[in-house]
Amino acid sequence: MQKKVGDQRIEIINDDRVYTSSELIGKLNAEGFSTPNARKILSRESQKKSLWRSETLKLPRDERLFSRLGLVGTPSFFAQIGEKLRSTQRHGIARSVAALGTHKLLHRMDLLRLLAVTSSTDAALSGSRQRLSFEEECRSLEELGAKIIQRGTALESVVAPQAVQTGEDLDSLAVIALSRIRVETLLAKILTERFRKQNLISWNCIDIADFDKPYVVFNGQVFTAYGFSYLGPLRRWKDGNRTPTSCPVVIDCYHDMCSLPQVESLLQRIQRAAYRGRKQQPILGVIAARDFETEAWSKARQESLMTVSFRQLFGDEALNVMIQIEQLLCGICQSDPKNSQDQYNKVATLIEDLKVNPIVADLRAIGLELISALILQSNGFTSLELGRVVPWGSTSRDVDVFGIRADNELRIVECKAYHHKKSLLDSDVKKFFTETVPALKKWLKDNSRHFEKCIAEIWTTGPKGKNAENTMKEIRVPAGDNWTIRRMSDMHAEIPKNIRRRSVALLKAISFPETDLNDLCNEEC
Repeated sequence: MQKKVGDQRIEIINDDRVYTSSELIGKLNAEGFSTPNARKILSRESQKKSLWRSETLKLPRDERLFSRLGLVGTPSFFAQIGEKLRSTQRHGIARSVAALGTHKLLHRMDLLRLLAVTSSTDAALSGSRQRLSFEEECRSLEELGAKIIQRGTALESVVAPQAVQTGEDLDSLAVIALSRIRVETLLAKILTERFRKQNLISWNCIDIADFDKPYVVFNGQVFTAYGFSYLGPLRRWKDGNRTPTSCPVVIDCYHDMCSLPQVESLLQRIQRAAYRGRKQQPILGVIAARDFETEAWSKARQESLMTVSFRQLFGDEALNVMIQIEQLLCGICQSDPKNSQDQYNKVATLIEDLKVNPIVADLRAIGLELISALILQSNGFTSLELGRVVPWGSTSRDVDVFGIRADNELRIVECKAYHHKKSLLDSDVKKFFTETVPALKKWLKDNSRHFEKCIAEIWTTGPKGKNAENTMKEIRVPAGDNWTIRRMSDMHAEIPKNIRRRSVALLKAISFPETDLNDLCNEEC
């Protein structure tokens, strides 16, 4: 493209390259134009639409990107943009552009982590300040040719320009991406449970992503989960305080292979979350994935991150079971009872095959929740939900299973996968009936989910215990509610016939974990 200035004609961009403002100004300086005149030339040409200029996407010192119009939207254009961003300290959007160069689609959760930003709403709620919001960065990606689909839904994703141009089934790609994110949520739940049992993180100070919101926000940054540790080397003592200050632990979980950009994004988010005021807060970073690329593992080790390989810890078989469980958890509301029960039998078979895998106890506990949901489904309850997290004051409460029937009856079930010698605790009873149940009822009313009567029950694989029963008698039950404690061993007849044999075997395996699950299945035969 040529531009006449006075009696001289100049060619600003005559190749298939992407330039920054300073590069083009330097090029015009070499042609004999002063810097002010060079700026005027760029401004006039961009206003005339004779060359492409980035408007939303800005570099440090308010620099912009330029190219000839014919290059915009091509794979070369997108690749060069990524290189320019990396060289100008826009690391977050550079990682996102690079990922879109190798993936057709990125789920919103993936994008939040790569960008190392939060939405303006989450930033306001957490009281954090950030120079750029998630929404602004998305507009920059759209300016480069990417497309946002299913905005405002669980499937919200950003699509690479090449996928937009080829006309692929973008909604199907978004469903696959969401399924992977939900597996990561399940992995985070199991991993944090193990960390709690190992005393790596405190029992009562943890926040985990759920199916509705697949991320948590800590100090204005997005993670899969976070908690606090009181381990000796991690805790700190402040002058004059009798109790120690805990160390935050932030966790990222990935179902697939972990790449270097994912490690770098975690490090950047930790760095941003660590600064609250003038002091830098120490934070332990944990990154967990099926496995790690060599560069990713080396970087994590160099930066003192804790790494967890799910493949080494659990094995491929257990990871495949989790995929099946995620599909059943998400589909139990939409599927007819027969289909859900058939899926459950497949999952139960896979759990049986794991035998002594270290994760089998966690999966059996999830299996108990699935059995409970299928019992409710067979009794006409719809809109079933598992693992719903609802607000309770300044904290939250987890609801294992609940559903509402056509006659407006609400059924809430708390599942306790206990050993046959472990009785319910007083705290189990108090927390469920005086906190979890009221929290869910309030949440349902706030979200216009109508019900007229409520049945709330604790279902346990262990004994009820006299203390728990006495505590139950002391609790005031609201009018119209029916609250009880039940043993799963007394409920075999309520389990749908199609899944009864495997379900009873699974319940016994929870109560008697030292017994082989296949032997229990054979006994039922």
